[in-house]
Amino acid sequence: FGPIKSRVDLEIRRSTLESYERYSSATTRSTALQCLEEASFFKKKTWIKKVEISKEMLKHKVQQRMRRAIDETNKMPVLA
Repeated sequence: FGPIKSRVDLEIRRSTLESYERYSSATTRSTALQCLEEASFFKKKTWIKKVEISKEMLKHKVQQRMRRAIDETNKMPVLA
């Protein structure tokens, strides 16, 4: 997300996060913490590198979950 510039931006951000958290059954905070925990297994990496790794992991997890949600939506029968 970029900087919040207006109430509309804030509302879009809030509704997007709510939808994501409802679908994934996890808060964005808990998902980020899980990624940080997984990145901590790289013992020889610096702390900042672990944060960068966890950010990439988080990005990929979100993309996977969004793709899965889109795929499931496309498989639903159309009601006439």
